[in-house]
Amino acid sequence: MNQDNSHQNFIKRNFVKVENEEITKILPSVAGNSDGTDKTYKVIEWYEFKDNKIYMPLLEIDESLIFSKRCYCGFCKSWINSRYKVYFIDQHLNTDNHNMNVQLREYQENDECGAGNANFVGINIILHILLEAKPISNVESRFFTCLCPNLPNRDALTKAILNLTGPFKEILKKVVSSMSTCYLCIDEWSDKMKRNFLGVTAHGIIENQNVKNVIYFRKINPMKVTGQFLQDIVKQILKEYNIENNFNGIISDNASNMISGFDNDFFKRRCCISHTLNLILKDIHDMFLNKINILDSVRARTKNSSLFAKTCEFMGSTISKLPSYSTTRWNSLHDLIHSFNMTNECIKTFYDQKKLDIPFDQTDEEFFQEFELLLKYFRDSIDMFESDKFGQICKAQFELKSLKESVLRFIKNSEFFKEHAKDIESSINQRLEMINESWGDEIYAAAFLHPNHIFSNILSENEQEKGINYLHHLLSELSDEEESNPFQGETSSQKEYLITHPIINEKVDELQVFLQQSPSKECNLLEYWNRHSEQFPKLSKIAIKILSIPTSSAGIERVFSIAKELLGNKQLRMNKELVEIRMLILGNQEIFEDFFKENLKIIVPQLCDENKSE
Repeated sequence: MNQDNSHQNFIKRNFVKVENEEITKILPSVAGNSDGTDKTYKVIEWYEFKDNKIYMPLLEIDESLIFSKRCYCGFCKSWINSRYKVYFIDQHLNTDNHNMNVQLREYQENDECGAGNANFVGINIILHILLEAKPISNVESRFFTCLCPNLPNRDALTKAILNLTGPFKEILKKVVSSMSTCYLCIDEWSDKMKRNFLGVTAHGIIENQNVKNVIYFRKINPMKVTGQFLQDIVKQILKEYNIENNFNGIISDNASNMISGFDNDFFKRRCCISHTLNLILKDIHDMFLNKINILDSVRARTKNSSLFAKTCEFMGSTISKLPSYSTTRWNSLHDLIHSFNMTNECIKTFYDQKKLDIPFDQTDEEFFQEFELLLKYFRDSIDMFESDKFGQICKAQFELKSLKESVLRFIKNSEFFKEHAKDIESSINQRLEMINESWGDEIYAAAFLHPNHIFSNILSENEQEKGINYLHHLLSELSDEEESNPFQGETSSQKEYLITHPIINEKVDELQVFLQQSPSKECNLLEYWNRHSEQFPKLSKIAIKILSIPTSSAGIERVFSIAKELLGNKQLRMNKELVEIRMLILGNQEIFEDFFKENLKIIVPQLCDENKSE
């Protein structure tokens, strides 16, 4: 066999010869070799890559046996260029198109539903389009219609989706209104086409589970989004979803219209902690703008360059381009600097090949290496606050104080950042004060509600006093409510007994008892407080109410990210009603899947032939 030993070793390590004749019969009998011509060669044998239905042919070329550089994907029915590297095969395996084909083939071969069940596949095609934010026009693609000839056309599917709006909203209303306590996260978003959208998510507790649901998404005119406009929207949502009684506040960014609309006793706005930390990164970005401009110029030069991609591949880099960063999510700057640090040798080689002057020197490289370490502190902290995990607020003060200490210690020991130490410290103090003012004593009280007392021990004496007083105030209010409606007996004999035998219940300071307990390493706070609800009947209610407050409005931002393709330039003509229902589907996928399956006969009656689909 006339072939490089390294190529043969690649085949031996990763491929197994196909012995099953049934498989070889359905594979092509001839193949090309990526040699720049259209010439094809006879396939002698096939070899499969790790049971993934990726096949490499052994070709007969000029009386020699040679493994092709190209592999054939049994799922996609197409050729891919492997270049004798697992990396390029893995790239294909991770594409959305391949994964979609794998899923669809599995649906076709599902024994429970009957092999080749076209209607079953059609139902899942529609679910795929709706849950993956794909254009509705995809339903008319040749590939999908071959799998299921009964698929509705785009107009019919659009009409069916619009008809879902009312019934699906009713389901969401039942879910959200059943929350024992409800917080709304609200955010604005602009896409690349400069269209503005407003989104709202509801966060709360249902049946001892922490849940999040998208309940509002509309295209808006940014000139009309005043504080009063936002107030009207939220009041409309509270009434429509019947959550006026269990509504407990707003979480939003620090935009002026959010502050003017919601910084009052009714809406009880708390600032998004993640957004506020991003403002520190914006300040740091502005301090080192000259340095970061170097990265912008490098990114512009290497963007969409096949030569740079090939250089990275040749030099063994897994990164082949420098990502952009968002001016609204400054922690994404970390990705750009990390990519630069990982590819700086590739970048220098690329500039040499282009015969261009390299725009950075050794000092700049060292600066960006330290900059990445600095940004990692903020990125880790922002990731923590953007988590949907119940009870993150009790860790807030500990995280903010430790972040400040770590960052200040880092910059004072850095040759590059110590000159700006005072400016960075001033920015951190200003933003942390913004958080404390927005959240008030509640943020200190939350630290006491974790059974591991470390989160309250790091508070100053003044902060501890504020937190304890806040919790005592809430306990007192709860006691007053119960005393105003005392138990008077259910039967006449019980009522007479209570009159003749007055029972005086000794008041127990639940907070004091809780704080005197030994520290616990409990991880699931919701489970902990539910388990101790009998021991601390009042405090557990307060704890669940406070600890269910989201620390970030990132929930709606994640839906914005999912919707980039849905709201992209391929679907500019989509009307606002269709945008809203599709976003509600994206933001409540589990609920929608159940709803969709229960209403199949209404949504896609042509796919519900009982003799075929069940």
